[in-house]
Amino acid sequence: MCAYILNLIVTAKLKVIKIHIKNLRKLIKIIWKSTKLLEELENFAKLNNIQFLWPIMNCKIRWNSIYKMINYACILKDYIEILLVKH
Repeated sequence: MCAYILNLIVTAKLKVIKIHIKNLRKLIKIIWKSTKLLEELENFAKLNNIQFLWPIMNCKIRWNSIYKMINYACILKDYIEILLVKH
């Protein structure tokens, strides 16, 4: 019961940033569909000697998928911005 109530609270609060989450999901979907963009993203990580993290898309059934999607996007933010400018 507590998990259900917590889920309702989090879902209600996420409605505030729903548009931003939707836009981030669209961007990650574009990156996922393009092997070229994924390869470039991986190469940026290799050049800077950091571990490559695949961008994650959220899933309605998974509790923490929105958190992981936003967290990974924040880690990869600089590289994603470079890709956007380049393409």
